[in-house]
Amino acid sequence: YYPSSIARIENYFFSTFTNGKVIKFDLEGKIYWEKNLNDLIKTPIKIIDGNLIILTTNKIFFIDSLTSETIWHYTYDNNLPNQVLGGKLLDYNHLLFFILPNTKIGEIDIIFGEKNNNLFSNINLINNINNSFDIINIYKGIISYFDQNNFLTSIDIKNNNLLLNNFEINEVFSSIFFNNSLFVINHNLFLKSYNILNGNLYWKIDLNNILKKNQKIVKIASFNDFLYIFIDSGKVLELNSKNGEIISIK
Repeated sequence: YYPSSIARIENYFFSTFTNGKVIKFDLEGKIYWEKNLNDLIKTPIKIIDGNLIILTTNKIFFIDSLTSETIWHYTYDNNLPNQVLGGKLLDYNHLLFFILPNTKIGEIDIIFGEKNNNLFSNINLINNINNSFDIINIYKGIISYFDQNNFLTSIDIKNNNLLLNNFEINEVFSSIFFNNSLFVINHNLFLKSYNILNGNLYWKIDLNNILKKNQKIVKIASFNDFLYIFIDSGKVLELNSKNGEIISIK
């Protein structure tokens, strides 16, 4: 078995292993506690309020970092295959949003340690069989889920209001959220920027003379009115953020 993630709180480190073991240790290698959750762990640890959030195949745990005691945990069962890449986990204020490796979606109020049965927990996924490459994002109180590189759902967290419901974006093979936008590259090598609030297209540009098929976006950064699109081939596109005009290619 091998380590699946590591996190740090002050001078202490916490490592999870794929066989379900969790260890607390320091820089000198002294082990303070070990805990076995008896299940696969492939999702990175998340630190919240000085304690640990850990996802296993079908459970979510909130664990006291000092004592290793389980503060609370919940089980979400289904009969679907587990995702090889693990789950996904985001937090916003006192709320925790997650997708377990068995594709179950949930929302928990961290203060009370209670499940929330809000819109996010009841997203109607188009295909539950393989969600490894689905992406989620939170920006200024809006949580967005891009299902199967095809369907965009956005929810106003504070008002529990559905803004977009399975808004369809076709022929996508690469996607990434950045601020209030979803950026996609389609099979025709067009880069498009969509508004996550209403699905409107901000702009699109033709990358046929710049990229090759199947090259993907790995990161986006911004500075002033410029966007920097990092491609897995090593190229960096500098764009005007307002209209997508290409300023330079590096």
